[in-house]
Amino acid sequence: MNRSNNQNPIGSSERLAFTLIEMLVSITLVLLIMSMFAAIFDLATGTVKVQRGIANNDQRARSLTTIIRSDFSKRTMRYVFPYYPTEDPATSATSFGNRAGYFYISTNDVDSYQDDLIQFTVDASLLQESSLDTPYFGRSALLYDQIEGKPIDLHNHVNQPDADDGDLNPNGTSSSDIAEIAIFMRNGKLYRRVSLLRQPLSAYPVDLEPQPESSWGNRLLIDQNSDAALSGQIGGRFFFPPSPGSLSDHGIPSDDFWRHFDFSALPVGNSPNAPTNAEFVGVDSLNNELSNLGTLQNSAIGLGNPHTRFGFNPTTGLSREHDNLGTRRFIGRFLHGETSHSLFNWPIAKSAFGSGNPMDIENSPLTLTPGQDLVNELMLDPGPPSSTRGGPRVMEDLLQANVHEFRVEIWDERVGRFVTPGYGAPTDPKEAAGDFHYVRNLQLNERSPYVFDTWHKDVTVPGTDDRLAPPYISYRWYPPRQNDDPPGSSSFLSPQHCNPAQFWKANTPYKHFDNVRNPCPDEDVVFVTPNTPVFSWGNMPSPGFQIAYKCIKGGRSGSSEPSWPKTPGYQVKDGTVLWEAFDNRRPLKAVRLTTRFYDPESDQIRQLTLILSLTDES
Repeated sequence: MNRSNNQNPIGSSERLAFTLIEMLVSITLVLLIMSMFAAIFDLATGTVKVQRGIANNDQRARSLTTIIRSDFSKRTMRYVFPYYPTEDPATSATSFGNRAGYFYISTNDVDSYQDDLIQFTVDASLLQESSLDTPYFGRSALLYDQIEGKPIDLHNHVNQPDADDGDLNPNGTSSSDIAEIAIFMRNGKLYRRVSLLRQPLSAYPVDLEPQPESSWGNRLLIDQNSDAALSGQIGGRFFFPPSPGSLSDHGIPSDDFWRHFDFSALPVGNSPNAPTNAEFVGVDSLNNELSNLGTLQNSAIGLGNPHTRFGFNPTTGLSREHDNLGTRRFIGRFLHGETSHSLFNWPIAKSAFGSGNPMDIENSPLTLTPGQDLVNELMLDPGPPSSTRGGPRVMEDLLQANVHEFRVEIWDERVGRFVTPGYGAPTDPKEAAGDFHYVRNLQLNERSPYVFDTWHKDVTVPGTDDRLAPPYISYRWYPPRQNDDPPGSSSFLSPQHCNPAQFWKANTPYKHFDNVRNPCPDEDVVFVTPNTPVFSWGNMPSPGFQIAYKCIKGGRSGSSEPSWPKTPGYQVKDGTVLWEAFDNRRPLKAVRLTTRFYDPESDQIRQLTLILSLTDES
């Protein structure tokens, strides 16, 4: 009988394959393990993405901190005392040299943190807070000299903007230690616009002047064939574009100043809305001792006067910060993408929209569509190369993208907190009125109450010769009310002193307190006899209120007023009383900038808060 040795007997327990149930269980386990690995991988990836987003936001915060702190460390307004009308540099308690240029803040809607603007002048050579002295750089172009009949040769004629950086080979770049800087937010982006002030090279035997040559006949001129130019009515030695009748920028006849230059400039011409010339603003304009009252025919005027600043209407001195008076969408300042547009032209020629003056919001309304970077009128550039994004210099002034908030606040020493200028209700008698409260505004009927400005001593009310006060002046002692008869003590809105300041009176006992523990002031404080105009909230206070007098030796005043000194620290005997003059103003000591930005890849939000001192005191 033949037998097979490899034949399994019936009923053997040995199996040749998995059962269906075992397969399903194993597949389930594999899927479960794979799902766990996927979840762990996704969690790890998400953690890495979050960490990367945090790192990106930290890097952006460091970059923003470095730039802003550097700008503030170079501010020319070292002590932020606003100028009062007709302030005399010879007797002022604070040197005009420590208050060069200007410092301007506008917060617009106090409930919004997307329409704040801060603008100020800087000087890279100031080393009080930072030892870095790197100048500011910007774009420049060559000019054509009509007297020499050729484009400028920088080796033989160094007084040209393209040579200000020290390179006598044309490189399209200029530099200056002095600049105007504006920081603002628009459409989720934080911008920093830099406008240089001309600082020509030093040359033997004397330094060169801020203009190519600063006499009236050597300004820029856009069209050498104009009737006015041919008849000698309009001065202008240096033509722009680079040569008469030439083409520049891809064949475009160019009269767009801010396409080619990153300098502050003023329009010049018989009509403020239709200029035919322009002049550079030089570094001499930092000097606020200059007394010119704001005409457009003289570059020698302090930048403290708003008429001369970048972004302000040179006719009215008002800041252009919105698209139009109807929608009032915030634009801050014109961007490079707008000022390099072929229709902008200003300040060397009339703009091709509105009144021709783009800084005039009333007569040159524009439209900013929500979510759009540029205003509609300066979005489509018809000149070659045609663009749907504005002029060729789009995004050059971008500082930070994906920004949700940019807030500017100032320190109000009277209430001990950071506030926005013009905060508070107009008529709430229960609210403590700090230095920048709504009721303290001195321009309530003329301009926005939500502005802080260091101003200029010679700014006038439009259409008059009357001096206009700055929006706010912080007083140590607020003047008594003059609308009482006789003039009463300071109102309930004034500082709560044990001995409110009074106007001086004859044959009156005054006292000096020696008890240092007494919470009251150490002495009586008086103002001199009331002057006109009458002081009331919303009206300009007399310049006499900038100086007050404290009793440093008690006694009884004389029968007639003494000859009051106008210089702080000087003393005067009055009967048996000894008075000492002091500066009644308080400077703005600090600002707080809050920026909130977003990292779209990681969905992380970061808030950066910077408290920046505005004094050189430790």
